[in-house]
Amino acid sequence: MDTCNDKRNLYVQVLIRLVTGVFLFFSFSLTANVNRIAFAEEAGSSQKEKPELNVFNIYGRAIGSVDAKGTVTNRYGRTVGSVDSSGTIFNVSKNAVGKVEPGGKIVNRPGTFLGTVDTNGYVYNVSGRKVGVVKASGDITLLGGAARLLILK
Repeated sequence: MDTCNDKRNLYVQVLIRLVTGVFLFFSFSLTANVNRIAFAEEAGSSQKEKPELNVFNIYGRAIGSVDAKGTVTNRYGRTVGSVDSSGTIFNVSKNAVGKVEPGGKIVNRPGTFLGTVDTNGYVYNVSGRKVGVVKASGDITLLGGAARLLILK
């Protein structure tokens, strides 16, 4: 009689675990689908309201943009500064915070070397380690200004 009860208990435990596993599987799959839909809606709305993001950190995450006029914005579309045609970098309060030299060398206002940007838009810090990338019109001034305001802070 004990073997019948043992088998019955085993079947009940297996059934309970199977039902729980199926329930969890469907719960996670529904949650993942909801997140995908929300992300797609957010991405669709962001393209209408926010500028195209073209400044990326070392991990490939979009952190901002720079446009042809030299306006630099963060990933939420908020202006964080600008760069003019001579390479002077301004913060949001229109105070000069740095300069991009013709070769891509980026310095702060007192002239301290902060990093470089090459013609491909790759941004390097003081020690020469790649820290980000700017994909813009290819103008070294725009690339360096965006790098200073968003990557090299």
